[in-house]
Amino acid sequence: MWQASEGLSLAAVAILLLMTFGMGGTGTSDNAHEFIHRPFVWAYWLVGSLAAARLFSILAVHRPQLWIRGVVVSAIILTLVPVCYGLGLQRGKGLVGNVRSSIHVDRGLIDCARYIRNQPPADGVVQDSQLDKFLIVGGLSDRPSFAARVDEWTRQSKVFRESPYQEQLGKLQTLQQATNIPDLQRSIRETGIRWYVAHPDDRNVWPAEFRDQPAFESNGYRVYDLQRCFDLHG
Repeated sequence: MWQASEGLSLAAVAILLLMTFGMGGTGTSDNAHEFIHRPFVWAYWLVGSLAAARLFSILAVHRPQLWIRGVVVSAIILTLVPVCYGLGLQRGKGLVGNVRSSIHVDRGLIDCARYIRNQPPADGVVQDSQLDKFLIVGGLSDRPSFAARVDEWTRQSKVFRESPYQEQLGKLQTLQQATNIPDLQRSIRETGIRWYVAHPDDRNVWPAEFRDQPAFESNGYRVYDLQRCFDLHG
């Protein structure tokens, strides 16, 4: 007989198929690939667990006690399969997976990213002083980055190779080397950067009246709201 719980399995399969085949990876959504791949894991386990429970209920009614014990033992044994093969699943077996996993992130950098995430505007451009090649600041702050790019993407993306990235790096370097307020304001206008994250070991040559007034600071990391620079007069 039909049970309401089985509707969850069918709904999960329907959602999975809809997300996989109904949304193109080149669509307008920036998160299209995430919507396509993420539902698979939870749909797989939902269908598997409900199917196993349904099988157990059938055997419990129509089979003797020995069959029930056999199903329980088999289920316990079969759980060892995903436990064994699931270890290190996120880490991966390739070199890229190992490089991108278990990355140490300083607490101060996390605090700075969290601060930026809680500040308006939502599209304010952020820039890490050390380029942030792992996109840690951009990811944790949920803000677009001015010059942070992942190495693999820079090597493989035709769009990136055709973009004026070296010009962007030059503008960023000019901003970092500004020693007076007018030059700093000019660089801010050219780059459009709103939030700048400085590391504890950075050599900062900005004017003291702006350099010593960060918007936020944690464990030596500093967040500068570059928009505040326009309140100063060189």
